[in-house]
Amino acid sequence: MRAKELIDALSKKLQTNSQTKLAALLGLSVGTLTNWKTKNEALSPLQVASALAKSRSDAVHKAQLETIQPIVEFYAIEKCLSKREASWQIFSGGREALLYAQGLKAMLEDSFGISIFYDSRGQALCVGKAREQTLWKEMNLAFSRKRDVQTIALVHHSKRNQEFKPS
Repeated sequence: MRAKELIDALSKKLQTNSQTKLAALLGLSVGTLTNWKTKNEALSPLQVASALAKSRSDAVHKAQLETIQPIVEFYAIEKCLSKREASWQIFSGGREALLYAQGLKAMLEDSFGISIFYDSRGQALCVGKAREQTLWKEMNLAFSRKRDVQTIALVHHSKRNQEFKPS
């Protein structure tokens, strides 16, 4: 198979017109991809096999890095009443809150996944999975749930008025 045919077919299949993006998706350098396309020689089975192996290795590495993506780590709970004062929230994310808290709340309202509550020593207290409702709702329900014994140890965090950026 000619290199140009393979590269064109891969670009079409992977839905990209950019050499840089295609090279990244395949785990190849842009230089290698450019050389292949420019020379348009027949690729050896070893070249194709190497490209596939690099692509697979790159995909596995990318999946490992992106499978679990924390939104925020170790954010202090500062309980407050909900808007209608019907239950407790883990922190205020309303208009009066800092930009960071507002951004964090917005991100949690748009996300589904796993939440973990830690104590002041960093040990997990509660793990929840939000599949049908958002992380924000699931975390607040878990926090407000009636329990026989519930002790909360707060950790001091500095107060900064900055925009929220996920980890």
